[in-house]
Amino acid sequence: MKMLTNSYEIVQALHSDLPLRVREALESEDRNEREHASWVFIQFSKVLIGKKYITENGIIKELATLFNDPVERIRRNAYEALIYLSEQREGCESVVSEGILEILVDKLITEKSEKVIIQTLILTKQLLYAEKGPELALGTPIISRIKKLLDYLSSELKRLSAETLAALSFSYPGKLRVIDQGCIGPLGDLLADDMAEVRGAALLALASLTIEKTAKVELIEGGYLGKLMELLKDDSQENRLNAVQLISNVAEHPLAKIEFQSCLGDLRDLLDNDDEIVKKFADKAIGIITWKP
Repeated sequence: MKMLTNSYEIVQALHSDLPLRVREALESEDRNEREHASWVFIQFSKVLIGKKYITENGIIKELATLFNDPVERIRRNAYEALIYLSEQREGCESVVSEGILEILVDKLITEKSEKVIIQTLILTKQLLYAEKGPELALGTPIISRIKKLLDYLSSELKRLSAETLAALSFSYPGKLRVIDQGCIGPLGDLLADDMAEVRGAALLALASLTIEKTAKVELIEGGYLGKLMELLKDDSQENRLNAVQLISNVAEHPLAKIEFQSCLGDLRDLLDNDDEIVKKFADKAIGIITWKP
């Protein structure tokens, strides 16, 4: 059999009897056959005709059954295939319609492999962009389970967990639920993380959540404004931008406005020396902090 190393070979294979043979092999008692079959479906999920074959023939659920496989490599293959499948809107909607999101939430506590948990979060986050993704997710214990992952040592897990909470918070019901379930403090702690990507994910989530007054108050009372102001000097331009935007949100609260007086110098430095987009938001933040009725 060909190695399926390019799109042409994959499409040719999809027009042969290979799809039927590997589909049967997904249920084989031989671990090598299951592993090979799951790998083939990764290749199929990379091309449009393969995505169509998977969605139209009920194979999404068959791949999802491999989330329970005792062999980690096979579980990872199943996740990878569905991650590729859900990269495009149609595939994403199909995966959600098969009830996979609810299964993923359970896997956040039953899966023991960190590598597979990372894939679980990647797929979960993608599925939240489906039309009914947020609504279905909020019918599960997703927030409490992701909140626990914010305390893990793994930078990748912390980043993906914060990004998933951010995705949930983009809907108003999700925003309120993330706040109500006590996620502001753990996200605030990540503002001091050693990894720029983790700090960035926390900033993104908090910028969405602090539209609500409750989240502003929690950041203020939790003593996180000092950490936030330090990020105006972050090496990452994206983090500086998100820090400025978060400051603008929180500065609408009178207590924060007072504390942020101490970062006006840093904001003016950004106004003089940073890129145009950062300058624009720095100017806005300065206006909010210095505004007097």
